[in-house]
Amino acid sequence: MTLILGLDVSKGWVVSCLLNNDSDSKPLSSHQARELYHTQQFLRVKANADGLRQLLAQNPDVAIIEPTGTNYSKLWLFQLNLANVSVRLVGHKQLKNFRQYLNLPDKDDRADALALALYYHEFSGQTLRFLPERPPVVIQLRDYVHRLEHLNRLQNPVINRLRQDLSWQFPECQNKSLTAQVFWSWLAGESDSLKYDYQLEDSVGLGLSHMTKFQAGILQQMRAYESLLQSQLEKLLDSECFSFYHRAMRDFSFGPRTKAALLSTIYPIQQFFDEDGKPENRKVMGSRRRFSKNRFLKALGVAPRREESGSSLRKTFKAGSGICRRALWRWVFVKLEVKKNRPHTPVCQALGALLDSGKASNRPVDLVRSSIASQAAKMLFDALVNELKQLE
Repeated sequence: MTLILGLDVSKGWVVSCLLNNDSDSKPLSSHQARELYHTQQFLRVKANADGLRQLLAQNPDVAIIEPTGTNYSKLWLFQLNLANVSVRLVGHKQLKNFRQYLNLPDKDDRADALALALYYHEFSGQTLRFLPERPPVVIQLRDYVHRLEHLNRLQNPVINRLRQDLSWQFPECQNKSLTAQVFWSWLAGESDSLKYDYQLEDSVGLGLSHMTKFQAGILQQMRAYESLLQSQLEKLLDSECFSFYHRAMRDFSFGPRTKAALLSTIYPIQQFFDEDGKPENRKVMGSRRRFSKNRFLKALGVAPRREESGSSLRKTFKAGSGICRRALWRWVFVKLEVKKNRPHTPVCQALGALLDSGKASNRPVDLVRSSIASQAAKMLFDALVNELKQLE
């Protein structure tokens, strides 16, 4: 008999539900689930040493968590693994649908904890029902990707404020490129420059304020931290476990950040295959359906989702990883759309030709870019599968 711990994680606390898993028991009905909701004992503990002791005192064999708040769940994942408790992860959509099937209340911590425990009770033997376990190198890579995205969001308003202030304080340098390291270092007071001292003396501007110099210093600190994260990210990309993925990505000419975003989501590629470890392809109503490829596209956020209402039909790209979707969009915009930057590889040239053709047909440019990103993901999946076959 297995002790299952359903764990709903919130900011500063968790709500847990402990159930016995009898392998011979039948699936629960929604009525039985509602009865359990009203009779089951739930434990609510804070994120401190005493709360952790209370949680582990239940001696669970397996804990089921919905990793929606990555930063909130990281602590509990680490502590449970340290206590040799097996941890399984359930996707948000899967849990929501299962909770609705059980007719449990929405937006209720206890209902979520119970639904998580019952989810394992129902599907413990079905690997594809759970999110894949990621090795530490992938978890660290994903963390760097998120931190670099966060830094980009922080830098933009600082840069915009600096340019606005420079437009009246030192207008001759208001459009300085971010690659002009000497200027920004001088502006922050980190180094001397006679060139910019003389330009400032001859400027028609009103002079630099202390706030401008202070914000330039903040920008320099953020860029130094960004450089450090970038170097750490590139070291992780050199890990041996990614070598086969790099070979498959060679003709796409992805930059380090794009590679990192993609690898943090698609590694290992086997997570999209069937139970036998092979790409899942089946004929459904006379047409061949590539289920593994579709799961791959959806994970990357480039699988269009059909929304029908009456006679209207529209496609959106809401599901999957937003970071991967943006990374592919930037790659299309910078590497493929700008012809002088377009790499001379078969993949990039073919996708570039499709992009040029789509824009020439007067289709909405955003739709063309999304379509090219989706096509690139399809080609990437095929390249990964082919590379995998060569290793066998």
